[in-house]
Amino acid sequence: RGYRFRYITFPWIVLKEFLNAPAFPDERRVSDIVIRITPSSVERQEVDFGTNTGSIPDFVTPFEDGLYALCPGVVLCKWNGKGFQRATEEEEKRIGGIDGLNKDPRKNAINGWNVRRFPYSPSEHFEIQLGENLTITAKNQTTDERARPNISVDLVRSGQVPQNLYNVDGALRRVSESEYKRTFGDTHSVGE
Repeated sequence: RGYRFRYITFPWIVLKEFLNAPAFPDERRVSDIVIRITPSSVERQEVDFGTNTGSIPDFVTPFEDGLYALCPGVVLCKWNGKGFQRATEEEEKRIGGIDGLNKDPRKNAINGWNVRRFPYSPSEHFEIQLGENLTITAKNQTTDERARPNISVDLVRSGQVPQNLYNVDGALRRVSESEYKRTFGDTHSVGE
């Protein structure tokens, strides 16, 4: 998320953030990350939707043959390793179309998959054991209730240094104009 503001208003933005009344973002860039872990490798695929947040799949649901979701146009789509593409008629019939998608974010077991949401409370964490020698750990590194989540996900293999799979710090921070433009494009100048 990106906020454009006059430099003189930065203290006001920080105060609002401290009081849990943050400013609404001017820009938003969204991507999906799928990480596939096998006993011998880690594959990471990322789909960048850019600032077109209307193209983001919803209700991503695991099935035995992969991930399905509700895509724009109210169509069922399936993850193909590089993004979501429209599901075939056979796939739609087999899983019950969009009605077969999970719409309950509190469910932890879906179609034989163990589904976990990121830990958002300070110091919250969980572990998922993947066989004898593999463990996934996820932790919110923040300790302050008012702080934005700082999420870290690691893969731990017996006898090896943990491998970081994902790490995002949601804390408010200033960025240079060039970094802002690299992220969101050159639509406005920062500091307006």
